[in-house]
Amino acid sequence: MSIKNYINNSKIRLNKVNANTISFTENDDRELIYYDGLDINIKENILDINYKRNVGFNTNDIFKIEVEYIITWEIKSGKLKEINDVLNHITKEDRNYLIGQSPFEASLLVSQITKALDFAPLITPPIFIDKNTL
Repeated sequence: MSIKNYINNSKIRLNKVNANTISFTENDDRELIYYDGLDINIKENILDINYKRNVGFNTNDIFKIEVEYIITWEIKSGKLKEINDVLNHITKEDRNYLIGQSPFEASLLVSQITKALDFAPLITPPIFIDKNTL
């Protein structure tokens, strides 16, 4: 069963934006790295989701950016067991439903931040990017 059947009334807030510029050195082996993280917790009748986008380089120079959203959903009355079952085997569709537009918003913020740091605007994919599939 889809998680949509057990939750309602979502709220989203931008929780944190960190952008650090780091000294630049010439390096031909530099690769851009970007990935998302997801932490899901249940507090009473609330599903609390922490979504993060991380952007930087494998050489740990130039810049490092982190954007974090908190998404909360109300768990429908009497559906706590079902929520736990779904979360133990969460599907890509359920994950994407839970985080909503957060990847789109994070992509836009990263683009604006890199432009403000005097780099070309960096546009990361507006989808969830699992670190384990890179």
